[in-house]
Amino acid sequence: MDANILAHLLRSDLAAPAHYTDKDGRDKQELLRTRARLVHTRTSLKNKTQSILHKHNFNPEWDGKDFSDLFGKQGRAWMKGKISFLPPNSQFAFKQLLTSIDNLTGQVKEFDSQIKTVWQEDSNAKLLQQLPGLGFYGSLILSAEIGEVSRFPHPDNLCSYAGLTPSVYQSGSKTRMGKIKKGNKYIRWVLIEAVPKAIKKDKRLNAFYLKIAKKKGNKKAKVAAARKMLAQIHLILKNQQVFIQEPGIPAFFSDQNPIKAKQG
Repeated sequence: MDANILAHLLRSDLAAPAHYTDKDGRDKQELLRTRARLVHTRTSLKNKTQSILHKHNFNPEWDGKDFSDLFGKQGRAWMKGKISFLPPNSQFAFKQLLTSIDNLTGQVKEFDSQIKTVWQEDSNAKLLQQLPGLGFYGSLILSAEIGEVSRFPHPDNLCSYAGLTPSVYQSGSKTRMGKIKKGNKYIRWVLIEAVPKAIKKDKRLNAFYLKIAKKKGNKKAKVAAARKMLAQIHLILKNQQVFIQEPGIPAFFSDQNPIKAKQG
């Protein structure tokens, strides 16, 4: 019975082929995904470090300090002055956490150096890097995770693959939209992180974001903006062209026609 069903699906061309990432693509993904895991681990350790401080009632604001980055030069100096006030075992744990954070930061820098070298050989990454909010790492991870864009017939297919489209529940004539689907977490993560920077330079994207934020809140507006960005990326990769916004600023949206991208 199973063989008969499979034969019918194949005969009717209803069985979707699975995507196979080639050896070079898998090797590139390994580099980028490992870097993402290191950053995730470092963030977790930073949160644990702050937790120890909070448990013992240490807060920069209570000392009249306002650090943009607690783990920057000034923030580190403030934390160093608090170590002696911690209990012995907490002191030990705190120092070990800081050492681990420094080690991971050094490893991330080494990964970034290798990623820049790989970026130089990826034409799609160079194309996407021109867009606001996407740096070397973001553009390269999008290129590696999307792969050959022609495998996505429509932008909606790519957005669904990235997990940026809502789930649809239907019962009779009623349709209800649910949470976003599970998909490629790396594409979704890069784009959602890029939204705040992108809306500062892309006026049309900013207007779209503010419209959604007013109705549904900032969190849903971020996801909606990321979905719009990915739909435009599909067009950009397909045509190998970028949109240029006045005064010559690359953007996801523009009233002008797309122009040939600079590959240098």
